Amino acid sequence: MKKSSKISCLSLLSLLNFAVLTSCESTSNSSDHSSSSITISSPSSSSSSEETQERKYIEIDRLPKTTYDFYDILNLDNLDVSFITEKDGEQTIEHDLDYSLVWDKDKTEVQASVRLNEVGTFKINVVAAGYESASFDITVNKISHFNQSLMLTSTPLKSVYKVGETLDPSGLNIMLHTSYRSSTGQTLQKSETVTSYQLKYNGTDATNYVFLETGRFQINIVCQGYEEELTTYFTVYVNNEKISDPQKYDDPSSVLETDASSISIHITNPNKTSNEDPHGITDKGYYTPEEVNVAHTAYDFGKINSLNWKYAPSSSIEEDQTSQETPILVVPVVVPGFEEQATSKALDVIETCFFGNSNTLPFESLRSYYYKSSHGKLNITGSITDFYYASAYSSFYHSITDISSSNLSDLAEEVVAWTKKTYSNNLTKFDSDKDGLIDAVWMVWIGDISASDGYSSYWPLTNTTQADANISENLDNPVCNNFGWAGENLLETFSEENSPYDAHFLIHETGHILGLNDYYSYNNSGSLTSGYSPLGGIDMMDNNVKDHNPYSKILLGWETPYIVYGNDVTITIPSSLMENACIVIPYDNKEYESENGKIQFNPYDEYLILDLYTNKGLNEMSYDGYGNKEDFDLKSTGGRLYHVDARLAYQRTGSTYVLFTNPDDAFNEEYEKKVLNVISNSEGGSHAEHNYGLPAMYDAYDEIRWISQDNVLVNYQNKPGENSLFTQGDSFSVQSYARQFNNGGFNSNNLCSYSFTITELKLA
Repeated sequence: MKKSSKISCLSLLSLLNFAVLTSCESTSNSSDHSSSSITISSPSSSSSSEETQERKYIEIDRLPKTTYDFYDILNLDNLDVSFITEKDGEQTIEHDLDYSLVWDKDKTEVQASVRLNEVGTFKINVVAAGYESASFDITVNKISHFNQSLMLTSTPLKSVYKVGETLDPSGLNIMLHTSYRSSTGQTLQKSETVTSYQLKYNGTDATNYVFLETGRFQINIVCQGYEEELTTYFTVYVNNEKISDPQKYDDPSSVLETDASSISIHITNPNKTSNEDPHGITDKGYYTPEEVNVAHTAYDFGKINSLNWKYAPSSSIEEDQTSQETPILVVPVVVPGFEEQATSKALDVIETCFFGNSNTLPFESLRSYYYKSSHGKLNITGSITDFYYASAYSSFYHSITDISSSNLSDLAEEVVAWTKKTYSNNLTKFDSDKDGLIDAVWMVWIGDISASDGYSSYWPLTNTTQADANISENLDNPVCNNFGWAGENLLETFSEENSPYDAHFLIHETGHILGLNDYYSYNNSGSLTSGYSPLGGIDMMDNNVKDHNPYSKILLGWETPYIVYGNDVTITIPSSLMENACIVIPYDNKEYESENGKIQFNPYDEYLILDLYTNKGLNEMSYDGYGNKEDFDLKSTGGRLYHVDARLAYQRTGSTYVLFTNPDDAFNEEYEKKVLNVISNSEGGSHAEHNYGLPAMYDAYDEIRWISQDNVLVNYQNKPGENSLFTQGDSFSVQSYARQFNNGGFNSNNLCSYSFTITELKLA
């Protein structure tokens, strides 16, 4: 630092000395030298040889601003200094020399416009080479308002890693934001780029951190602020290198149970003249399961329905198979705002409820339930991906409300695309029937969310993306059509007391994935104690309880029924715990096609179905699926009778559907993608039949209704109980039980003249 002017002069003392010396010399010359005198001589040549005294120092002529508030900028504009040299009585003052300002406390140079980030009094030295220094003090006062924080202007370019990779912070940019009140009382803000910081994970240096496990990692950014250490963070995600092939879970506890109980039924029809079989297959008056082929299943219906909803294979799709392995791709989807709940515990709950052993849950896992219910014909396999963080992996989902029922199909497609990219896997092993569609995708959302709190999109559901099957480019790269959506917290919320696991709603929703409808009424679904309910809440597809009924099992390809056609027969069947243990009683004029010595049975028709209910196996636990046990008063064994009306309709014009006159025509090629199952268990009014433009009378039809032995109409108030089962000596005819048929008989107006009597009930 320097000033531009310079001044050189004699001191006043030198001028006075010169005047005195001149006066003395004049007097002396005029004297007669007879008296003493004071002679002041000017310096002689002898005195010039003596050592010359010189002093050089700095003087402060004008002080700068010396009082500040914390974080003010140091202002030195008014500082003015002089450089003084004294020699031989002469003083020279200069203002144009270079100098430095140095903090006295640490001897470091004072930087121009520095922010004052310490409170107290501090000395600043003015220093120049060869001069004695000068100094001045500044005082920094504490202020009432001061705040600093770190902000990320950009996160690292790489946010997703594989196990074994090293953290790469490239692309990370950090700003220091400061808000403070100046000495003038003005609130000011300032942002500056941070260049010095540390990266830490769990308190240790993360500069070259190697990820050794999967999960979500919070990398902390630490730098020193003016008052304290400041931190912020960014998040990275670590996934496995590969996703495992669909796992087949061995479960020794899933041994199929047996039951030696049986029921004998005498069935007659006065409108039939004999037991003669028009196909020449038998003369017994009924066809055994070995003489029947279930011609169409829910899986087949999925290929022709107008919704383009392709159902997962539920039974063997190859003739030489005795069981079907159906893989499910399970993706845990982390809802924005609930990232902290993406834990190993959540994964454990998901894996246990989907694929756990039978003895690890109070009821069953999804896999063990369907293995038992299908008599070993369906073995659900699958794999669980790493967490899908919706807010990080998608540019759309930033809050809980960004995910809605209207975009779940998009989300399902996104998670499948993410899975393929993350694991470099085309997922062909999740397409067991090789139709270019993943058999099933289950998205299990992670978050503390309740649908009852207004988040209706977070209620368990299944749906379809409507992706077409057998598209050539998808055969080696299958896409999603059929998917489920439910919360991991429900796997714990609805659990039995003292158990962390419950899979009831998973089992129910997977029934839809396999092609089953809901058997409860949508019009009064909020009431579980009253209202319309053709099954009284007692079914897995009604109130999430017990085993599937025989109609559902026929649709899924697990059960082949006995079928009555003659005028007088007696049939003995085992309990429902056993395979092929039900009887179909058709309307009088029903005609069947035969092929290869077997009757071709189409379950999408109207008929009665009878089996022997037993309170064993999957029926043993009385549980209503909503966190509480409930006594259904159905603990005995007896004949269980259903009226089924599963007739399909075809799309005539627009949204108008018409029921097939001949139900067997529904699977003709000409109706492909024009067929819908419009008859449901919903009470008339708003949901099912009216929506499809059907005649008003159809609106009262039920897909499946329990015909109670006591002739009391089943609903939520009158749940099936001990008096709902037919026991030895009980009889039935459509005419005597007409009050339990919505149309007083069969909905199709086809006459059913069959009647039966229970002749024997054997309990094991």
